[in-house]
Parts: sequence; C-alpha cells; structure tokens
Amino acid sequence: MERDFWLSSWNENQIGFHQGNYNRLLRKYWDSLDLQQGSEVLVPLCGKSKDMLWLAQAGHRVLGNELSELAVESFFSENDMEEANALNSTLGIRQFGAFKIVIGDFFDLSADDANNVAAVYDRASLVALPPDVRKKYASHLRSILTSGCQVLLISLEYEKGSIEPPPFTVLPDEVDELFGKWCNIKHLETLPAIIKGKEGFESAYRIELK
Repeated sequence: MERDFWLSSWNENQIGFHQGNYNRLLRKYWDSLDLQQGSEVLVPLCGKSKDMLWLAQAGHRVLGNELSELAVESFFSENDMEEANALNSTLGIRQFGAFKIVIGDFFDLSADDANNVAAVYDRASLVALPPDVRKKYASHLRSILTSGCQVLLISLEYEKGSIEPPPFTVLPDEVDELFGKWCNIKHLETLPAIIKGKEGFESAYRIELK
C-alpha cells in the first residue's frame, strides 16, 4: 500500500489491524526456532504491536521497523517506557531497554542495520502488502539477512472478495513462490480466524534462509 495510506491510518486512528493480545501462533511456535537468549529479532512494519513485548519477555532484543513515528511513540508511551532518541544516517531510531525501533521505510533498512538479526517475526507485514510489493519485500529480506536466519511468518487467508484489503490473503503457493528458492519452509499450522468480522484462516510457517 502507499505510504500515505498507512500514515493516514495511524494519524486518524484507523488501526483495526492492531491486536490487543499476543498472537496465539507466536506463543505456540516461537520456541521451535530454538534461538539463543539475547538474540536479536527483526519485526518489520511493527506498528505498536504487543507481540514485541512478548518477544522481549522471552529474552530477545527487538529490532522493530515502522513507517509511522506516531505508532512508535505510542508503543513506548502506552507501555510506560521513556524514549531514548538517536539518529543514524537517514533513519530515526527510538530505543529503550531491549527495544530499538527504526522509523522509516522498510526498504531503506540495510544489511548493516540487520547485521545482528537472528530471526524475523512477521505477523502483519507480508499480508499488509499488495502482490507486487510482496515480491519486493521478500527480495529485500533476502538482501539484508544472512544464511541461517529464521522467519516465523503468520499469514492470512480468506474468501476472495469477502473483505476489502488490507490485509491481503497470502496462500501457501505464494509463500513457496516468494521464499522457496532460497529458504527451507515448514508449514506449522492453519487455524480458523476472524478477519475484519469475516471467517478466514491464520497460518504459521517456519522459514530458514539457506
């Protein structure tokens, strides 16, 4: 989607995509990645996701990325964390404790920014993007991550035309098309889900870069 769409969504508080609870598939399958304590987890398009709190409680450093500065400020203020501000070349950074959130376009993240990333948690990134941008997203992940890095991907599926995206439906065949040539993919589980008031499905995949 366009930058202005997401910025307007946050500015107008049109954030139905924000979940108030920890994601059930994150809680069930995160340990299957078998990461070391203290390892860094990248959360693209993170918004003010409470899942970042869960990851920190699980012993990880969290590297978030979010286009909207308002969303980032909301994450820290709503969770009673004072912000420590710093800047790098072109991206703003807010950090406190285990959390560092880079404010800016995901496609501006570099391999240097992700140098210490051991895993990626994607619940609301891939499904937020239209098909042509999903290909660009997967390609950019490949360019900034190193071999052995893992991804816990949460995707959504629903009957075509039943809701107005975003989120977009992402089918298993597309997951394989986007990641299969350069990653090992394991489908973990698919569960019924309510998406914008309609019946659909939520799926979890563990993906490892070759």
